[in-house]
Amino acid sequence: MKKNYTIRNILFLFLLMIIVFAMLDQSLARIMIKNTDRTFRSAHSWYHHGLLPNQKVIASWYNIKYPLYTNSLGFRDAEMRNIPLQTDKKRILFMGYSHTEGVGVPFNETFTGKLMEKLDTSKIEILNAAAVSYSPRIYYLKTKYLIEEVGLKFDELFVFIDLSDIQNEIVYQDLEPKIPGSFNKAYSKMKNRLVNHSYTVHTLSQLKQNRQTARFLKKAAVFDEYRQKEAHVDALELYASFFDGFDDNTLLSNPQFHGVSDWLYNENFSELAQFGLELGKKNMLKLHQLCSEHGISMTISVHPWQEQIALMQPEDKYVSFWKNFAEEYDIGFINLYPVFINPPVSAALGMEFFIPNDNHWNKNGHWLVTSELEKKLNKQFEYQTLK
Repeated sequence: MKKNYTIRNILFLFLLMIIVFAMLDQSLARIMIKNTDRTFRSAHSWYHHGLLPNQKVIASWYNIKYPLYTNSLGFRDAEMRNIPLQTDKKRILFMGYSHTEGVGVPFNETFTGKLMEKLDTSKIEILNAAAVSYSPRIYYLKTKYLIEEVGLKFDELFVFIDLSDIQNEIVYQDLEPKIPGSFNKAYSKMKNRLVNHSYTVHTLSQLKQNRQTARFLKKAAVFDEYRQKEAHVDALELYASFFDGFDDNTLLSNPQFHGVSDWLYNENFSELAQFGLELGKKNMLKLHQLCSEHGISMTISVHPWQEQIALMQPEDKYVSFWKNFAEEYDIGFINLYPVFINPPVSAALGMEFFIPNDNHWNKNGHWLVTSELEKKLNKQFEYQTLK
């Protein structure tokens, strides 16, 4: 009897310790994990990575802080809201990477956010499925996942691409979707929640990320100059995480490998650039075939980096490659190079279109893209799209 009593005491004390630890852990999380530290990105077993659903955070891009919301599908949005899988509206899905996600600017200043404000939302719905460091391989896998696994219905797909896709295609070339079991799904969901609401799990996650970044920086010595610059820490951690499964240390340690904007113009990288383009072409063809099977029209939009704008070529090798591809398979095509190379009168008034020291658009750059897309959509639809 005394033995049973002792065991009960031990179990009671053990349970009490767990409760106290959990309460302390939660209290520390509320105090120590600021809204700016909460993660809204997550690995994905099918398409590598994406955004967590139903998030409301203050995101960081270099030294810029901006509000970020995601909807029930894990898409960036104007607010947290539920997205039905089917709708009577004409639904347009935008797929792309960091430019289309709209890093560094509030959603209402991104081109998808501006379109949502301008178009007749009683007839048209805009969804933004983009996330940083995507490329044709992920465009295809994520679209396939949304259509065939999630059951999302939409009428049109706009795919935004640029030179960074060449490098990402090489990094993601061996990426294959994995179907997680019910236990893994539950575990992943619980883990994502704990990262933001448990001080212990959040701290361990940060330590893991720091080790991952350190390994990457050791390989990619070109980033040494950024190590001590706090403004670049967030972007470096993000960049490092996408190269976690890439094992070519020779390329990683080559500064020119990370200067992907020069690949098409650098003889040393022309062969690698062509390889990345061909990988992208295969995956875009798969995406086109997928859309065709489901009665979804597709449009490819190509935009320049500042390095391409400086060359003043409205149609360079990259644009020509995708223009020819679109014509061959009867895919819609938009060339945004001229929009930035020959900007409107506002440029003469001193308006800049990029975030300082960055190739991503500020609100003025997004405004340029919005203006061009408005023309496309108004010509395309039989009814009036503007409010």
